Amino acid sequence: MNANLLTTLGEPLTQLTYSILVEQETEVSYKATVWGLADCQASGETKESAIANLRHLLAQRLEKAEVVSQEIQLSKLTYAVMVEEKEGNYQATVWGLPEIQATGETKEAVLKSINQLLTARLEKVEFITDKIDLPAKSEHPWMKFAGKYKGDPLFDDMVAEIQAYRREIDAKMEAYDRQLQQLASENPWIKFSGMYKDNPLFNDMVAEVEAYRRELDAEMEEYYRQMDAVEENK
Repeated sequence: MNANLLTTLGEPLTQLTYSILVEQETEVSYKATVWGLADCQASGETKESAIANLRHLLAQRLEKAEVVSQEIQLSKLTYAVMVEEKEGNYQATVWGLPEIQATGETKEAVLKSINQLLTARLEKVEFITDKIDLPAKSEHPWMKFAGKYKGDPLFDDMVAEIQAYRREIDAKMEAYDRQLQQLASENPWIKFSGMYKDNPLFNDMVAEVEAYRRELDAEMEEYYRQMDAVEENK
């Protein structure tokens, strides 16, 4: 592939469009990575929080950097370069090809070096644009339920009632949590345990109560996830 080096330095970009790769690592952990910038990653308990953390991280990084657009004449390939100031020098990285970097004393010097490095790289390769089909997500069970009643004029009212019920449950849970905090100094379990302090099965009973509470918490979390899915797909 023939590539001609442009002598014109790139212009700073005022807006940057980028892709984010989101991976679910565990049931309660997501990792978001800027596509083409593998060292820019963030995690979160939800997909949304991971993306929000990544945006914050990238914004902080770009506050100290400058992204410019340059061009190589091989049927006009335009690419982005991120320029960062580090320890008195400048470091330029091709966006999407982090292994192509250049360091120099001035911004102009590193941009010129980057152009030369990328030109040399492209002379030995073929540049191809390809597409990949993303795997289809399995249909959420709530979608079948929603589709069953999609022609029912009362469906939206029913969803509104479910949401109102959910808010009511949330309010009760918040009130319950506040009561627990108020009683923390005088836990009612202390009095209760005193009644059965000599019962060898008391610890087993407490363990069963705790297990039941965890089971209820898991059911509520699953219920919330299902309702979120209904909201997202309305």
